[in-house]
Amino acid sequence: MSLRYKRQAQFFCIGVRYLDQIAISTAAFCLWDIPPEEKLLIGRNLGFEHVEIALSTEAMVRKFLDFLNTCEFAGSYKQIALHAPWHGIAYGKSARSEKLVVQLTEIVDRLGIQSVVFHCDCIQNPKSLVASGLPIVLENTAVPESWERFSNFLNNYPWRVSLNLNKATRDHGHLERILETWRHRIERVHLSGHVDGRGRMPLKTTCQLNCLEKIKGLKVPMVLEGLFPPGNTLSIAEERHLVKMILTDN
Repeated sequence: MSLRYKRQAQFFCIGVRYLDQIAISTAAFCLWDIPPEEKLLIGRNLGFEHVEIALSTEAMVRKFLDFLNTCEFAGSYKQIALHAPWHGIAYGKSARSEKLVVQLTEIVDRLGIQSVVFHCDCIQNPKSLVASGLPIVLENTAVPESWERFSNFLNNYPWRVSLNLNKATRDHGHLERILETWRHRIERVHLSGHVDGRGRMPLKTTCQLNCLEKIKGLKVPMVLEGLFPPGNTLSIAEERHLVKMILTDN
């Protein structure tokens, strides 16, 4: 980690207790052009104790496995979750997806992961995922048919829910219906904002921190995954501070 990142992280960790429910996703660093180990180190030096490792493509899964094979895991996180690839993949449809599931299982086993997030619209054959034994957490989508597909999966399988606040507050997002029907199954919440139904940005940037009022009672990890400006760890610490103030009325 560069000296600049360390200084920013140290500044925001002084005198602050970070044993809270707010987590960081490595997806928040998508614009930073840094390797997996640096994303994990930055999160840990900012005081996060829960990380979600987001691997958007099959290539990222292979790269992360190489990292695990050659480096000591930049851990000391108390909790680690995994976000399965969501670009160009249909789970349960081909030998290619079966190979990917085997690779995800290896990561889960090696790191003791207890939650693997899958996008609802990426699952073609849920039975194959069930057979894998992965600890599946289903993420909502924001397409017209999203409610029926999302609910059908949850009615038929004992999966937990990853509530994506960004998608749930868009058109066809069904935030109120998800909270009313599946609140008891929500295992985590992904936090980011959008502008006119587009983008994945910090809630402060999109002026949508008020959306947190609807989920204040949920005692689950709140995962920051907005795209933060490259190199700006202060923006991450500020977003967490604002989120925590609203969630705790403090």
